[in-house]
Amino acid sequence: MPSSKRKAEEMEREKQKIARTNQKITNLFKTSGAAKTSSPPTATTSEAISSSSVAAATSGAAKTSSPPTAATSEAISSSSVAAATSGAAKTSSPPTAATSGRYRLHRLQRHVEDEISWAIFTTFADQNEGTVDLVLCALCKRHRIHGKNGKKTWSEDGYRLLRDDKLKDHQDSDQHKEAIGIELNLTIQEASEKMASVATEAIIYALRCLYFLISNNLPLDLLKNVMDLCIVTGSTTLSQFRKSKNATYSSWDIINELLCTINKHVEEQVTGEIKSSPTYSLMCDEVADNRSIKHLAVCSQYIAQSGDIKTAFLFDKELPMANAETITTTLLSSVEELGLHTKDMSSFGSDGAAVFTGKRNGVGAKLKEVNSLMITYHCRDHRLALACRDTYAKIPAMKKTGNLLENIYKYYKYSCPNTASLKEVQTEAPLAIKQAKHHRWLSHEAAVTSIVKSYQSIVVDLEKKTIKDDPVGNGILKELKKTQTLRCLLFLADTLPIVSTLSKFFQGEKVNLGQVKMQMEKSLCLLQDSKEKMGPWQNKEKTITEKIGLHITSDDDNDFKTTIKTPFLDMLTENIKNRFEDSDIIENLAILDLSLEENIRAMYGLNEMEDIASHFNIEPKDLQLQWEDFCQLMNLKTKDHRTMDNIIKDFKREDTGLITQYPFIYKILSTALVLPLITGINPLRKKPPSLKKVPAGDSQTVLDSVKTALTPAGDFQTVCDGAKTVSQTGKAPAKDS
Repeated sequence: MPSSKRKAEEMEREKQKIARTNQKITNLFKTSGAAKTSSPPTATTSEAISSSSVAAATSGAAKTSSPPTAATSEAISSSSVAAATSGAAKTSSPPTAATSGRYRLHRLQRHVEDEISWAIFTTFADQNEGTVDLVLCALCKRHRIHGKNGKKTWSEDGYRLLRDDKLKDHQDSDQHKEAIGIELNLTIQEASEKMASVATEAIIYALRCLYFLISNNLPLDLLKNVMDLCIVTGSTTLSQFRKSKNATYSSWDIINELLCTINKHVEEQVTGEIKSSPTYSLMCDEVADNRSIKHLAVCSQYIAQSGDIKTAFLFDKELPMANAETITTTLLSSVEELGLHTKDMSSFGSDGAAVFTGKRNGVGAKLKEVNSLMITYHCRDHRLALACRDTYAKIPAMKKTGNLLENIYKYYKYSCPNTASLKEVQTEAPLAIKQAKHHRWLSHEAAVTSIVKSYQSIVVDLEKKTIKDDPVGNGILKELKKTQTLRCLLFLADTLPIVSTLSKFFQGEKVNLGQVKMQMEKSLCLLQDSKEKMGPWQNKEKTITEKIGLHITSDDDNDFKTTIKTPFLDMLTENIKNRFEDSDIIENLAILDLSLEENIRAMYGLNEMEDIASHFNIEPKDLQLQWEDFCQLMNLKTKDHRTMDNIIKDFKREDTGLITQYPFIYKILSTALVLPLITGINPLRKKPPSLKKVPAGDSQTVLDSVKTALTPAGDFQTVCDGAKTVSQTGKAPAKDS
């Protein structure tokens, strides 16, 4: 007697066998039912099949005491199959190809949805066969991969046999594998390009943060905090810069690399513009940083393609020695490294130090040995400051007044109680006392103005203190209560704005030699007129003296005018004229500004052109002929359109043809426009603390280049495009250490 466990196993096997038989019958029934187009299977047949199947299943399931025999199973199967066959045979007409094909299509589509994703099912209208179902390969169609001998069955025409085995055969074919390979390569390439695009955009956003710190003179170690702030406020792009959780990309190595990325792009852009300019000039300044290391800072002035005059920072180099030979060697080698030609350098500007302007061994003299046509130039603002300094030194009363300005500044600058005491007595808004320095062009005007505005407050403040408690303040008070001191201060307050206006004019962006000559003459006339005229501050003299208790006599008035005022103005005028004596070539180039003439007369500037031709090694008659013809052309323009800036823009326009027609005029005009009027560049006066962990020389050059040569924030996207080279070369920024 078999055990109960064995009986259960045998029963389970019989159940599975019966289930498989029923599935076969059901599939066969579906096939035969789909093929019947004229009449469906009769109810008797279906009931017979169902009854026999159900009966067989019930009979098998109900027998628990003894397992069903093989004969019983075979009888059930035979009766079921016979019933199904008899039902399938009862058809009034055979199934059409369209009906059976439609079923095969739907069945194949259900199979494809689960296993095959590349198949495309479509239909084709045939005149003989009607609507024909087709299958195509999406990959072969997309990449136009054809079969052997150029067959386009799976790529264009379509395959008509809708069978699983045909789909699998194509899936294993070389044609399909080739299409898969192309698809994989494209997918990887698209993913890589997307990643590179996201990374590039993140780098550009980081460069913007760095540019913000540079342009606002903020420490560069704030980069991490600024980037974190941008991410917190919703910058999803910048967050891609921090994909690696173990790296914040804000170390000094990263900052230095970003700076170098910007600098490289800026350097290429600037040098490219200089090379396209007909000529360029250099402006040099030798300075020392807070480590007492000498540097040579160099800027260039050139003409852009648009005709605008631009100034750009070129480089900063540390100097082992600050003599003329070392400076000249460093300057020439650095210019050659940038790919610039010394023969195109038309002028050289400096602050007038002996090492630059020495007639025999100065830097300018050594550069002329390389380029004999080069013009050396002394900064006009430095000249003006030197003229004022010499005038102060020659008039004792003014020299004494200058010492008083310095004493008042120190008295309040270095004493908090004194500063607080002055603020208490100032009736209007508190005004700080400024310092006057002769080497600072505009400092004297600011210092004098601050004192005359607070003159009464300073006197009242100093009168509150006793000689014993404050001997220094008492000495300053005695000087302020002198008539001569008050008059000198008021006179300077009226005179120095004329000099400061001239200095500010020199520092303007669009200033040329012709405008300088006119402005100089205007300023000198104003200084001479001041001998007889009283300025606004001098007219307040009576009001101020009454409030502080001073009494001025007519003798004091005459004495001040004859001993101080007139000599000072005469000497200042003379010093300015002497300091502003230029070489003949510079004075002659000013003739190119035709806006100074209402109507250009005949023979205008021919003598100057002869001297200019001699300097530039041009045949005088050729230059004079071009000049006469050019003047006639400019006579047709209005006065405002005859400035040197507008003329060079006309030359730069391709449709005018002026460069071809007047090549000599174009050459000398370009030289006059790039001539540096000022050289006030001191970018390395102090070494920023933010560069304490990176090499001082190169990094400072990068920083100065970014600060002085970058475009405004609105055009910064153009500059940041230089960062794309980082992602395109596949070189990622180094991680933080």
